[in-house]
Amino acid sequence: MSKDVNQHSLHQVARFVTVGVIATGVHGVALYMLVENILLEPLVANSFAFLSAVVVSYVGHYRWTYNANSRHAHTFLKFFTLASMGFAMNALIMEVTVNTIGLHYLIGFLIIVLTIPAATYIVGRYWVFQ
Repeated sequence: MSKDVNQHSLHQVARFVTVGVIATGVHGVALYMLVENILLEPLVANSFAFLSAVVVSYVGHYRWTYNANSRHAHTFLKFFTLASMGFAMNALIMEVTVNTIGLHYLIGFLIIVLTIPAATYIVGRYWVFQ
């Protein structure tokens, strides 16, 4: 592998992480606000928070991480498919953490943050934003 390819890949991963941190922040703040201020049940609040993060994530990855030039209709459909799979894993983790095990919802959020991003980077790079 050439030095330029490695450097490009490292920059892409750094951009992915940056967009992911911003989207995760949006997700976390929205989750907290919906549970603590609006008094939604954590699983419902997590659904709305996740959707808000999806919008931030798509725009950031399309424009900055992958510098995509594909049509939005086609790319967003693939991204939404990926996000839906991520959401299903996200919801399952939150359900098991909060309702099955009985842990605090923020523990579920931490588990989500530590597991889902790596999978979405790989699928995003090689399928969604190729």
